[in-house]
Amino acid sequence: MKASSSVKVDRPSFCIPFSENPHDKDWVGETVYIDIINKAKDYVYIATPYFTISERMAGALKMAAEMGVDVRLIFPHIGDHGRFPLMVGRSYYKELVERRVKIYEYEPGFVHAKTLVSDDTTSLVGTINMDYRSFHLHHENAVLFYDEVLAKRIKDHWDRVLESCILITREKYRSFNLLSRITGRVLRLFAPLM
Repeated sequence: MKASSSVKVDRPSFCIPFSENPHDKDWVGETVYIDIINKAKDYVYIATPYFTISERMAGALKMAAEMGVDVRLIFPHIGDHGRFPLMVGRSYYKELVERRVKIYEYEPGFVHAKTLVSDDTTSLVGTINMDYRSFHLHHENAVLFYDEVLAKRIKDHWDRVLESCILITREKYRSFNLLSRITGRVLRLFAPLM
């Protein structure tokens, strides 16, 4: 049997691999995330194990949610590097939830996926966490896909995962230990080191 030398696709589909380099000041990973968030019309789902974001990223998430985009962030309920990274991530919850961003914690355990999916067309999979170190200090890689079938499969996956998640409401956030909430805010000052 002769192997085909080309792949035929019956739908518009392409991918763009890219990398993050700490020696380059373009901050490609963060820029790609923000660009997708800013262009979203219906929804954006983002899953990441670590969450320490810039004011640019926070602003993009809040603005999208306030413009009616269904913004959902999926984090682990149980951290893998002690409590401090989890506390720092949770320190953003109040300001995001108040601006209509939906935050979920995966209750059964740790989420290590780094994915983004938007509007049944765009998805991103890679090694980039949503934290300062991944966006600015580490060598990271990701692939940006424009493929409706793939985007729908990723969204369907996260829709199923959300059934095992805790939705973080204002009341739920207030139920977190006060000392833990204060510690998280203080630790944000040291986010580049975490």
